[in-house]
Amino acid sequence: MRKQLVQMLVIGLIASIIGIAIALAIDWFPPLASKQAKQVSDLFDVLLVASIPVFVLVEVVVLFCVVKFRQRPGQELMDGPPIHGNTGLEVVWTAVPALLLVGLCTYTYFVLRSIEKPQPNTMIVNVTGQQFTWHFEYPQLARGKKFNAVQLYLPKDRPVQFKVRTTDVIHDF
Repeated sequence: MRKQLVQMLVIGLIASIIGIAIALAIDWFPPLASKQAKQVSDLFDVLLVASIPVFVLVEVVVLFCVVKFRQRPGQELMDGPPIHGNTGLEVVWTAVPALLLVGLCTYTYFVLRSIEKPQPNTMIVNVTGQQFTWHFEYPQLARGKKFNAVQLYLPKDRPVQFKVRTTDVIHDF
């Protein structure tokens, strides 16, 4: 059994390294076009590096169990031996994923807080989605009057905050 465990770990480690290398080699996002894009790309890479070994570990254990504990001809009516819990193992396989999730959620929270900080001189655009069209309102340009457009106009090199609403269904902006 120890030999099989070592084999699973070696296979899992090799598959994880290959998977991480392939995942990091792929350009998942378009060219970085904002100050926040690098942080989002880095966050995505961290999530890939954390999730690929977990996926590989689960798949290796599933495949091992399929091969090792499969039902053989003539065993259709036999019941397997009773299984007793292993408290230490159960604590580990509950605590490790919980800690991993807490760590990833904490990192994600700080990245998202960082990229969503209000910047000086931010232009606000109220966006209203409606079936087959968009309406854009520029409250800072209106100076007491409503300034609306059906096309989006943005200044160059100025941060913009979109406040998106809809009048009917969910839209993709």
